[in-house]
Amino acid sequence: MEKLAIPILPFTEQRRIAEVLYSVDVSIQKVDGAIAKTERLKKGLMQKLLNKGIGHTEFKDTEIGKIPKEWQIVRLKDVAFDFIGGGTPATSNSDYWNGDIPWMTSAHINGRIIASGQKYITKQGLENSATNLVPKENIFVATRVGIGKAAINKIDVAISQDLTGVIADKNKAIPDFLYWVLINRERRLKSLAQGSTIKGILRDELGRLRIPRPSLPEQQKISEILSTVDKKLELDRKRKEKLERIKKGLMNDLLTGRKRVKVAG
Repeated sequence: MEKLAIPILPFTEQRRIAEVLYSVDVSIQKVDGAIAKTERLKKGLMQKLLNKGIGHTEFKDTEIGKIPKEWQIVRLKDVAFDFIGGGTPATSNSDYWNGDIPWMTSAHINGRIIASGQKYITKQGLENSATNLVPKENIFVATRVGIGKAAINKIDVAISQDLTGVIADKNKAIPDFLYWVLINRERRLKSLAQGSTIKGILRDELGRLRIPRPSLPEQQKISEILSTVDKKLELDRKRKEKLERIKKGLMNDLLTGRKRVKVAG
């Protein structure tokens, strides 16, 4: 530490640089507070809306807890046409990769919406491996690595063996609503995992998962409320990322003397 070389600036400039960086830190802390507040709101709304619904006064006891009297309890397979498995094209074969077909693993799930591929494969890669293309506006569930993650795909995407595509019967369940239900039942999903080394959920087990089913209009309302809060959370997180990039850039410039701050005379 004694041998570490550091730049020494005039005291007034040191103070001004510290003030600039401190002001950015304060902004980051404020955004952190907003994120924490929105996360609490989201958690509370999920518990309320996915268990009590909107405007209900009568409830019944079920195997998944107390729910509105008008709601049904169904298995996930009762509101889905199919469950699609995935795979990974051979990485040693260059003919299978760098194509125009989006492909992803569970690691690419970082939020509610999937709008791009983690990598891209060719038609040959799709046809000569266990991967499958999941049509857009359906649900991904992590059933091997990252169990409990879920997302809605806004584009057609091929998937790895870590994921299962749930093709929703949209006459019975809205994909957005299924997403929120699955996220809310993360603990139950994790309990379904089997295996010693790499644990996973069998597709049959996933299909037997019991979930609440309100009417389609109520599903839509619940989804809209939760999605609005989720969008605010996403905007706050992007704002924090931007402030952190600004802070890093300022540190690189101001603490090296690449750029100088104006100090009042």
